[in-house]
Amino acid sequence: MNDPSQPDETTSPSTSPQRPSTGGSTTDALDPDSPTAQLVEILDRYVEDMKAGKAPSREQLLADHPQLASQLDACLAGVEFIYGASGTSGGAPKRLGDFMIRREVGRGGMGAVYEAEQLSLGRKVALKVLRFGAVSDSEAVERFRREAETVANLHHTNIVPIFSVGREAGVNYYAMQFIEGRSLDQVSGQGHGELDPATVASWGLQAAEALTHAHQRDVIHRDVKPSNLLLDEEGRIWLTDFGLAKRLDDVTLSMTGALLGTPRYMSPEQAETAVKVVDHRTDIYSLGATLYELVTGKPVFAANTAHGVINQILHKEPLPPRQHRPDMPRDMETVLLKCLSKEASQRYATARELADDLRAVVEDRPIRARRPHAVERATRWLRKRKRSVLPAAAIVIGTLFAVGLVAGGRHAYTRWQTATLMIATQTPGLIAEISRGDAEPLVEVLPTPQPIEV
Repeated sequence: MNDPSQPDETTSPSTSPQRPSTGGSTTDALDPDSPTAQLVEILDRYVEDMKAGKAPSREQLLADHPQLASQLDACLAGVEFIYGASGTSGGAPKRLGDFMIRREVGRGGMGAVYEAEQLSLGRKVALKVLRFGAVSDSEAVERFRREAETVANLHHTNIVPIFSVGREAGVNYYAMQFIEGRSLDQVSGQGHGELDPATVASWGLQAAEALTHAHQRDVIHRDVKPSNLLLDEEGRIWLTDFGLAKRLDDVTLSMTGALLGTPRYMSPEQAETAVKVVDHRTDIYSLGATLYELVTGKPVFAANTAHGVINQILHKEPLPPRQHRPDMPRDMETVLLKCLSKEASQRYATARELADDLRAVVEDRPIRARRPHAVERATRWLRKRKRSVLPAAAIVIGTLFAVGLVAGGRHAYTRWQTATLMIATQTPGLIAEISRGDAEPLVEVLPTPQPIEV
């Protein structure tokens, strides 16, 4: 297993060695004047002081912030465990309950993961330890507990299982199976050239099978991405990190308008979670974005800021992957583009359907998905651009209406200038002549077969 040394954008660690997050302060998304933001700012500053070797004692920190002393005290156990403030060597305590810490293998916004030995059973485990909440300590602990509870109820060959959950000396943790291998972001970042499309499809098939199992039990992952898919030494894919998972029967942790997930792999509805409902099809989009990036070596959308990425996710169509990889099977491109549809209703209805088509790609059989026809593409184009198209259409209609009024007015004016002459006789064979004074006749003979104007 490789030693983690490079920064990564992941927000939560997995059970395989991960590159530690070097993201910004955890206060970025909070009201700076709220007590929660003040608490997290103090903890962030305390962590930086620990890294620099000049952190105050616990007693001094609590004395300096009496109004937040109880909240700080509840958070410090996890912080000190992860950042080595307890004074043990190697940056982490050597023992946590029944677990002997061997080394840190990953760190993220929610906490850290260690390779450890469960002493009572003599087995290697991945031990996930809660740091402190980016929103509040109580909410972070609750989300952490719900993650453990949710995953513990999922039993699938492609989902990392949980062995135990506990709390020791104020530190919340749970133990998982340790996966000997690498995350797919590490695999793709090794610089060994392009990945084989069939291999990527096989990985996607296994991930889709794991999502099928979770979705059938009303669990949405909400953070599917390469760093949360582990490839073991036997070629098996493991789905991990359910830290943002949502159980459809659990509304206690709902956060209206909260942006949860990694922007690069986020579905349009997840990016607009304040106004759109997120269901299991968000995972289908995220898996499609993951596979797209793995097989092409390019993200679906890229920008200098998270906001720029989200704007593209909402308003820009993905570049067909075969423009990056012309050797990719056309059917695989069709599968990826269906996953990446802006409208959830246009994606695969279930992860099972996605798995079936990915299996067909792997086995070189025809897939069920079909590319949208011209009318459907035009309808989608109009739907996405209705804000700009409708005003333009209104202008065109208004212009045509005005032209019609002018033409109609001219016709009415001409008719107003035209006189109607009715000539009748009681005897047949009427012949008449119309003249103006002594001038030449205007019409020499009447009747005529067609109406005339004079």
